[in-house]
Amino acid sequence: LDFSNFCFTFLYASIGASASIQDTMRHGSAAFLFALVALIVHATIIGLFSSQYNRLLQFLDDKLKLQAKPIQLEDILVASNSNIGGPATAAAFAGSIGGNRSLVVAATLWGIVGYAIGTTVGVTLSASLLKLYAITV
Repeated sequence: LDFSNFCFTFLYASIGASASIQDTMRHGSAAFLFALVALIVHATIIGLFSSQYNRLLQFLDDKLKLQAKPIQLEDILVASNSNIGGPATAAAFAGSIGGNRSLVVAATLWGIVGYAIGTTVGVTLSASLLKLYAITV
């Protein structure tokens, strides 16, 4: 068991240990349904875009002889984890699948960028909805 696998396992164990069984039973089905829909939409979008990107690269390689490298499955999985889980889980995941150091660094940096964008969009949307709610009530 290498260090990244230990950190990945410890992270999820600590999150699970702090969960309340009563709250999970009371609110779990709605949260599970929301997370399931979000993950399905995410997987569909990332799958479609990566496959179309690889097809475009293949087309350009056939026509222009570009020698471009297609997106590998490991890269897609790390990018997905960076989007959904954030920088901490993405770095641990990239290390656990045998990614090189640059993949771990990229996963961490893009996870941080995702936090910055997500926070900005979330605060802006929340402020807009609060203003809209104040106008209608």
